[in-house]
Amino acid sequence: MTHGDGGAKSLAGAFLDSADSKASPTPTGPTPEELAAAARAKQVKALDAALTKYAATVPEFSVAVLDKKTGQKYSFRGTEKYETASVVKVQVLACLLLTAQDKSRDLTATELSLAKRMIRLSDNDATTSLFAKLGKAPGITKCNKRLGLTQTTVNSAWGLTRTTVDDQVKLLSELVDTKGPLDTDSRDLAYTLMSTVDAAQDWGCRPPPPPATSSP
Repeated sequence: MTHGDGGAKSLAGAFLDSADSKASPTPTGPTPEELAAAARAKQVKALDAALTKYAATVPEFSVAVLDKKTGQKYSFRGTEKYETASVVKVQVLACLLLTAQDKSRDLTATELSLAKRMIRLSDNDATTSLFAKLGKAPGITKCNKRLGLTQTTVNSAWGLTRTTVDDQVKLLSELVDTKGPLDTDSRDLAYTLMSTVDAAQDWGCRPPPPPATSSP
């Protein structure tokens, strides 16, 4: 969930199928894929209605979720742009990892120390150091293109970078995609840092809650 600019905005959500989804023909009646698409459309309508109602009571926000198993994505105001503030630090991390990969090397001790502080503690000074090392806005922008981020505008003052939830979901998916630009070591390090964020910080990848149990 992201807060940002006010004003009248488009409220339509979107539910996207994976690229390899294909309809299988049946002699009569709707195909299983058509039935599934109809069910998803019903879910989208219900989600849009619920979020539109909620949006009338709170500051502006956007939501996007991606099911990595099916490739389906839902977004509500997915293309609305917001200032990233500290969220941009994940882009900086991804760019740092890509840059080291390009040179066929591991992160230096200094780079790793800065990355740990940037992600685990949301340290601004560490972010500024890495941002400068990576070429500031032009350098991060080049990395964003490789990551498929098409709706993000990097600012020379990194916290004023503007992005969308659609782009942020794309970024997070690239951090775990085995077919993406990041290699296994880079993905593992990104996950390790994102999953060990200091408890005082309200971001990162938290472990899922234990499954609910019922008494007999």
